[in-house]
Amino acid sequence: MNVCIVMTATSCIRDNDLHQVVDGYKPTYISYDSLLHFKQSDPRTFSNTGKISYYNKYLFMVEHLQGVHIINLSDTTKPERISFLEIPGVKDITLKDQILYTDNGPHLLVIDITDLNHVVLLKRNLFVFQQTDAKHPPVRFGWFECYNPNAGWVLDWQKTTLTDPKCSL
Repeated sequence: MNVCIVMTATSCIRDNDLHQVVDGYKPTYISYDSLLHFKQSDPRTFSNTGKISYYNKYLFMVEHLQGVHIINLSDTTKPERISFLEIPGVKDITLKDQILYTDNGPHLLVIDITDLNHVVLLKRNLFVFQQTDAKHPPVRFGWFECYNPNAGWVLDWQKTTLTDPKCSL
């Protein structure tokens, strides 16, 4: 008589111990409270400049997502840095009639620049802009950490190593 013994083996590794590790992107957030910061400070060095506007012999230059440089160009052979406006989330500016208009993440700031040594924040219009580009990174395909609108305003996407990402393009 043949006795057949059937053995079934079970793995010591549970399904939840397996993780998918991939290269991908994750959002960099700034809290909505931190976006409320506004301050005129001493001039800074340029590092990641963006849009520029010329107004009444002054150059206003965006430091991407950080603020706005104010530079006196009365003597173009000797530009003079006046100050730096700390404005988190700034990407764009426009000027008209002694007023600087700028984005501040989702907010619109209205700043009186009559006295460039003492600018005045006149108004902050809250949640004027929607973040249409925040739901996925600026790539055509790949894995990424899912966007969480409760985490804050997305400033940027950074390439990183992800574990068990839930979102992909």
